Amino acid sequence: AKPASRAPHKRFWLSLGLLMLVSVLVILNSISEPTVTGRATIQTLSFVRAGSSMEMEIKTIPGVKAIIVQVEQDIKNGKILFSEDTTIPFDGIALAKFIVSSTESEKLGQTELILKIRQDALQKAGLSEYDVGLYINKILVPTIKTNPPDLLDNSAGYVYYSASLDTFTEGHYVIGKQKLGTTISPVQQEPATTPLFEQL
Repeated sequence: AKPASRAPHKRFWLSLGLLMLVSVLVILNSISEPTVTGRATIQTLSFVRAGSSMEMEIKTIPGVKAIIVQVEQDIKNGKILFSEDTTIPFDGIALAKFIVSSTESEKLGQTELILKIRQDALQKAGLSEYDVGLYINKILVPTIKTNPPDLLDNSAGYVYYSASLDTFTEGHYVIGKQKLGTTISPVQQEPATTPLFEQL
């Protein structure tokens, strides 16, 4: 009789242990950001009011200094993610390739991207200061050569550019120069094929 009474207890503890293990794995998986181990910047937006402007410094993507975004609707518990992706196809010379994504993209408006590119990187790539373009989802967004936005910024050896967008745009971003003879479309807003946050 004793072995029979132990069997239900054994199954109970085994089931409880398995449930605990699955719970721990689910929690660890939900809080981990796989791209953080690579080159990525994640900005958490705990609460941002509509009508405000938000500036985010980007230290992990070569050639990108910051992004300034206008908030059109209140945001609570959102994220903006910049993640380097060298596999983005590009027909030309690329200085940087990255993905921009947000859980709250529909609540974000006018956007300005500040580029900070090393002069020696331009020379090594065979580009002049006037060759640099920003391509978003394969569409050229004009860049304007500008002064350093911050007087305290170490600007020696760098060239600064500004690119303005009518609205926050998710997708594939490339800094560089497209190959001659490639058709360049006018600036449009294209949705990203798959938001990066769905992949995390």
